[in-house]
Amino acid sequence: MTIKRKPILLIENDSSNRLETKRALEGFGYSVLAAANGEEAMEIIRSKTNAGLVLLDTDSDNSVDFIQIAHEITRKTQSPIVFLASRFEENNYEKTREIPGYGYVIKGSGWPALRSTIETAFDLYRSHRMLGESEERYRALFENSQSIMLLVDPKTGDIIDANKSASRWYGWSLDELRNKKIFDINALSPEETRREMEMAEKEKRNVFFFRHRRASGDIREVEVYSGPIPFKGKQLLYSIIHDISVQKKMEEELKRNAARMQSQVEILQYRSESVKDFLDYALKQALALTSSLYGYIYFYDEEKRLFTLNTWSKEVMESCTVQNPSTIYPLHGTGIWGEAVRQRKTIMVNDFQNPHPLKKGYPEGHVELTRFLTIPLIVNDKIVAVVGVGNKETDYDESDVQHLTILMDSAWKVVNQMESSIEISRLLEEKELLLREVHHRVKNNMNTMMGLLSLQANSTDSASAADTLRDARSRINSMMIVYDRLFRSADYRSISLRGYLEPLMDDIITSSTLSAVITSEKQIDDFTLNTDKLIPIGIIINELLTNAMKYAYTGRPNGSITLSASRNKNTVEIVVHDDGPGLPEAVLYGGTAGFGLELVRMMLEQLNGTIRIENDHGARFSISIPDIV
Repeated sequence: MTIKRKPILLIENDSSNRLETKRALEGFGYSVLAAANGEEAMEIIRSKTNAGLVLLDTDSDNSVDFIQIAHEITRKTQSPIVFLASRFEENNYEKTREIPGYGYVIKGSGWPALRSTIETAFDLYRSHRMLGESEERYRALFENSQSIMLLVDPKTGDIIDANKSASRWYGWSLDELRNKKIFDINALSPEETRREMEMAEKEKRNVFFFRHRRASGDIREVEVYSGPIPFKGKQLLYSIIHDISVQKKMEEELKRNAARMQSQVEILQYRSESVKDFLDYALKQALALTSSLYGYIYFYDEEKRLFTLNTWSKEVMESCTVQNPSTIYPLHGTGIWGEAVRQRKTIMVNDFQNPHPLKKGYPEGHVELTRFLTIPLIVNDKIVAVVGVGNKETDYDESDVQHLTILMDSAWKVVNQMESSIEISRLLEEKELLLREVHHRVKNNMNTMMGLLSLQANSTDSASAADTLRDARSRINSMMIVYDRLFRSADYRSISLRGYLEPLMDDIITSSTLSAVITSEKQIDDFTLNTDKLIPIGIIINELLTNAMKYAYTGRPNGSITLSASRNKNTVEIVVHDDGPGLPEAVLYGGTAGFGLELVRMMLEQLNGTIRIENDHGARFSISIPDIV
């Protein structure tokens, strides 16, 4: 015998999702026709006498609102519609109230949940059609259905009837159920329940999400399909109840996973002023992830076996009235929260008020705990911290442990980076202080040497020896100015060339023994050079200016000298030009020069630089130093 397969029209614009859903439904024994949009769906409906149940994706047509498609379907056919959504959106859910829908399913809640919703919709649809045929057929359908069914009087809230499936699921006998009111089952207040029944009675809504109590005392999440029917002269509500606790738990877990990933992203992006500030933020995220009211983070030293409080949640500080709470605890003095270290594992207690072998009690005034979870943070096989949360409204579970562990592992990596950064900053500060001290001492030692050389020059009878000593003093002075600039600067790697050469030039002219009045002109661009380049440049400028003081102005009442410096891409150009008689031809054409010019050439060789010497209304020295950045 051929079994007739129940027909389903699937409307889904994503081709891969459409194919996957079609295959799953066909595997459950349904006959499935698939459409990519509302237009294709209407073509199928027009060509078929019975489209069966319509499974409509709320994202089925980007150009047309899905509710428009649903309205068009209801105008052409009486087929029941079940909405399929990628996630719960309040706006879309509100739209589904505009038409008599038979279900609302979240993708990802599993194929069994989808199948159960479809079967419930078929049952509800059949019951609506059969109610007008005969009470006997209705009774057979009602009593033998595998779906949980109730008949409720919306005026009084009395449960008029229930089927065997309802008795099995709720845990009460049929007689017990028939003697209860819907208010005994629905977790909403009686006033809220009455308002919802009124919505169903007036057919403003068909689908409701409630929490129903069972005989065992537990409360389950349910989806209720409800509508008005005439029964024995009264207007009752006919309800089909679908247990969606597992589905809701999966949805909540998906939300928590998304929240966990978001928390990790936010933790990695959080910019804090200190480690404590960062861990305060991390604890706030931990409380949100585990839906906890209280929490703490303690550092732990395995060698000293000591806990050091880093942060408590704000709510604990406001509620705790313990006098002078400690911030450091030895391991041996801790109660159950220290077991995370003693046992090196997670400790979870969901009935904290009941006796427990690991509990030692807590001080008077401490916040009362109802539930408690603590985990050790283990890095390289060492416990470095303990994290605890408490007073979640529902029981802690392994999901809380996983979320808390992953979150705090990420947080601890950031803490390590911050502590490393703080240590590096501390070492850099020490290095800067040491460099300042070194530069200061070098400068002082050079001052001492300059003083000794000046004293020696002034006390010798030999004019030649005195000049040599003064030249040596001048060379030391050019280097000392660099160290003076370094000591005053925040950057020990580079110094302004203008800031260096201008005082060097002034010092050389001022310290000269000439009676002539020398006018200096400075045309120095302001740019920085590495300090290892500045000292040889300073020696070069010192020699050229000192030579000018010796030979360019002898027997003259006055004179002038120009110093210019500029950067052209990666080349530094320096010119020293005096208005004296110029240089002898032997020097111009590479003949024997004095020690000063030989020293200049040695320094330029070190810098890979060149010098051009010419007479141009005085001696002109043009220096080019490449590859200085």
